[in-house]
Amino acid sequence: MSGEKKSNWMTFLGIGCLVIIVGGSIGGYLLYLKIIAGMKEVAAVGIEQIVESGVTSMQLSEQEIKKLMVPVKNFTKKIRASEVSVENVANVGQALVKSPVFPALSSIMFENKYVKTSDIPEAHKQKSHVIVTRFVKGIIDEKIGRDEVANVSDILMEEVTKNGKKIKTMKQKLSNDDLYKCMRLMNTIANDAKIPDQAYEVDLAAELEKAISKGMAAK
Repeated sequence: MSGEKKSNWMTFLGIGCLVIIVGGSIGGYLLYLKIIAGMKEVAAVGIEQIVESGVTSMQLSEQEIKKLMVPVKNFTKKIRASEVSVENVANVGQALVKSPVFPALSSIMFENKYVKTSDIPEAHKQKSHVIVTRFVKGIIDEKIGRDEVANVSDILMEEVTKNGKKIKTMKQKLSNDDLYKCMRLMNTIANDAKIPDQAYEVDLAAELEKAISKGMAAK
């Protein structure tokens, strides 16, 4: 393999790391590190593992995960069939990192992991669903940026000491105070972004397909 192609594969490996950091799964990336440059089958499996590990960590249902994996597996079929180049794979990786899909998924994770399992009144959970889907709609429409998403995520994180080092990790459980704090902040951000006050159905699989198509079209 030429030096240029090796460089492209190493670039994609680095991008894979970023996707996993966003998606919250280190295990998928460790598996992906075993990819041998130029082996399309192994590369395809690695990409599938990276994305599936990321979306699984978001507390999605099996049906939702399967739906999200459809565009990914359609793309990896093209890798296996030698229908895409090394450059295509690297560009798709970049497009996935830049897409709003993973920030949107992290917002959905907030509802699935914390709101649905909390003991707050059912009416408040229903209101939270409206807030979360408005927030996700704003992310997908690029009216809510990553800085705003990070501000919400900060409430969900805690600092712990592991092997003598302080690291930030997701809280296993949120207090009701933090739950309502998150909901108020998401609602304020959605209001500022002028997202209409209603629940939304957002097709994240379609957004993932858009990101892959954008990467394929990149020069």
